[in-house]
Amino acid sequence: ITSTSTVGDLGIDLSGLINQTGLTYTVLRPSGKATIGDQRVDVLTEGTMIDKDTPVRVVAVEGNRVIVREI
Repeated sequence: ITSTSTVGDLGIDLSGLINQTGLTYTVLRPSGKATIGDQRVDVLTEGTMIDKDTPVRVVAVEGNRVIVREI
């Protein structure tokens, strides 16, 4: 039995989030959730832990990975 389905792009473009700011919704160690604009987004830090309710800026989007930095 062979599957003919493919795994690929979900059609979600997060590049519009670059340089936007928001607040962490959870502690980022280094991943978690942040509220950017009016949406809750799964985010990743550059390696450091960031506490909840801390202002962050989106510095990069790599596929579906949103990278944030504390501001």
